Amino acid sequence: MNPEREGGEVELKREGEREEVLQFIRSYLQLVVTRPERLELSIIDEGEEEFGEILILADKSDVGRIIGKKGLLISSLKNLIDGCKAKGWRNYRITVKGIGE
Repeated sequence: MNPEREGGEVELKREGEREEVLQFIRSYLQLVVTRPERLELSIIDEGEEEFGEILILADKSDVGRIIGKKGLLISSLKNLIDGCKAKGWRNYRITVKGIGE
């Protein structure tokens, strides 16, 4: 097997994975927030292949909606993403920050 090819396939798989995760979270959160136009998502790699951080920036008034009562909504999102690890995906930490005007 060609190691260069394998590395390229892994990188393509990871890019596809990132897009799937972000697309799912974005489509779900757009139903929850009151100002979906202010919703920004990104994945921050921390240099480790197995871990990444999903950063959710939303209007300050929507942060509570994203977290949910007793943190249930954000916990549900984390559980869904953790379920993707069964497919060989990476571990993700989710951070929610409010942005004001």
